[in-house]
Amino acid sequence: FDLAMSGRGGMLGQKQLELIALAARQGSSRLARASSRFRGFDADKPPAAVLIPLVNVVNPLDGTLSAHVLFTLRAADMNAHAGEISFPGGHIDQGETAIEAAIREIREELGNDALAVDVLGELPTVPGKNGKAVSPILGFLPDIDVNAAHLSRSTAEVEAVFTVPLFPTLATPEFEMFKEYNLPVYRPPEARGVKIWGLTAFVMHGVMEDIVIPAIGSNL
Repeated sequence: FDLAMSGRGGMLGQKQLELIALAARQGSSRLARASSRFRGFDADKPPAAVLIPLVNVVNPLDGTLSAHVLFTLRAADMNAHAGEISFPGGHIDQGETAIEAAIREIREELGNDALAVDVLGELPTVPGKNGKAVSPILGFLPDIDVNAAHLSRSTAEVEAVFTVPLFPTLATPEFEMFKEYNLPVYRPPEARGVKIWGLTAFVMHGVMEDIVIPAIGSNL
C-alpha cells in the first residue's frame, strides 16, 4: 500500500472546513433515516465510534495539496472485520463520549498519542453489525504528514494506512445490491483490490452527499 496518492481537486482550507462543520451540524439525512428505520440498538453490545478523518495530502511530484480521507486496512487476524477497510474506531469505553473514543482510537491505531484532531461534527448514530450502535465523528487532521516514512500504526490492529481523494473517487461510488438494498461501494486504486463496502461505504456516501458536496461543491 502507498500511504497516499494524488487526486484532483484542491486542499481543505479554513473556509472549506468551516462550511463542512456548518453542514455537519445539520446532520446527514441518509444516516438519520438508517437510524430511524432500525428497530433499536442492542443494549448488550458495547457502542462504538469511528472517525472520518479528512486530511490534506501533498503530491510529492509537484507539491500541491488535495483533500483526502484516511482509511485503515484491518489486520487479517482481527476477531471482527478482519482484512476489511474501515475508518479508525472502536468501542466507547465507560465514561467516554463518542468523540473522545474516536480520537483515542485513531491515536492508538496510528501510534501517535499527540495526534491533533479538529472535530467538525458528530453525526447520527447508525446500526453496525448485529445491532451495535456506531457513532460517526467527522474530523480534520491538521498536522499529519501521510507521505512521511515515519507514519506509524498499531500493527496488532492495522495492516496498512492509506488515503483516498475526496474528488472524484469518494464522490462517485458504485452501487451493488445486498439483500433488498442498493448500497454504495468504492474500489479506489489506493486500496489495491480491496473494496470499501458495508457500513464504512454507507457512512462515507452519506458524508459526501449530505455534508461535503452541499458545503463545498462537487470539487474544490
